[in-house]
Amino acid sequence: MIDHAAIHGLGPAVGRRPLTGDVPAALTAIGGIPLLGHALDRLAAQGVRRAVLCAHHHRAALAAYLAGRATGPDADILAEAEPLGSAAALAAAAARLGDAPFYAVAADQVWFDGFRPALARLDAKWDEGRMDALILVHPVARAIGYDGRGDIFLDPTGRARPRVGGEIASHAACGVAVLHPRALAGVAGPGDDLADVIATAAGRGRLYAVVHDGEWSRAPDAEAALALEVAIGYRPVPATEAERLVPRPGFAAADPAAFAAAPARRRMLRPGARRPL
Repeated sequence: MIDHAAIHGLGPAVGRRPLTGDVPAALTAIGGIPLLGHALDRLAAQGVRRAVLCAHHHRAALAAYLAGRATGPDADILAEAEPLGSAAALAAAAARLGDAPFYAVAADQVWFDGFRPALARLDAKWDEGRMDALILVHPVARAIGYDGRGDIFLDPTGRARPRVGGEIASHAACGVAVLHPRALAGVAGPGDDLADVIATAAGRGRLYAVVHDGEWSRAPDAEAALALEVAIGYRPVPATEAERLVPRPGFAAADPAAFAAAPARRRMLRPGARRPL
C-alpha cells in the first residue's frame, strides 16, 4: 500500500483574484475547506502516513494551516530556496520519502471522489513492473470550468500518452498520480516540469492512467468554484445562475426554475457558458 505523498502546486494564485486575495491557491476554499485541506483529507483517508509539501512562496501561511489541522497525515514543508519546477520539486521530495512509489498531488487542483476513492483506485491499479507513472485523468467533456485542449490520450488497456502540438486530447490530467522515484531520475534542474517526466514515461511505454469517476477542477476561478460547490451539493443553485449553470445530459429538469429547486445532490453541473451541451 502506498503510504507517502509529495504535494506541489503551492505557489501564488496568479490571475485568480479576487477569489484568492493574497493567499496561495492551495489555501482558497471549496465547500468551506482549502484545496490543500481536501488533498490532505483524502490522503489521510487512504492511510497515507507522511506528506512532503514543496513550497517557496507563502511558507509561513502554509505552516500555520498545517499546525491548525487536527488530523494526519504527518506533513512537513520542503523549503525551496528558489522556485522549482514541478519535476524538480517532486524529485527533492522523493529524496526525503525513500525508494518506494508515492502519491504526487497538485494542491492547486481539487477532486471529489466518485463511487470509490480515487487514491484507492490508483493504489489498486499500480503495477511497479509495468509502470513508472500512473495518473488520474478526467474526461474533458465533463470537466467543471475547464476550457483547455486536454492533456492525455488513452488506449483500451489504460496505457496513456500526452497530446502533442495542436492535438485535442480526450482527457485532462487531474494533478493526482502515483510516481516511482525512477521516473524522476532524469530531472536535471529547477526548470524541469512534470510534463516532461510524464512524456518520458510514455515514451518508454510505462505511463498509464485511471479515469476519474467523480468531480474535478483545475485551479478553479470564482465561476468554476460556484459550479463545483453546486455539483457536490455544498450549496443550492442560485436563482440568478439557474440559466447558466446547466445540467449535463441525463439530468431531467423541465425548466431552469425546476432545476434550481431540485435537491442539492450530485447533479453533475458545469457552467453553461464554457462549452455547449
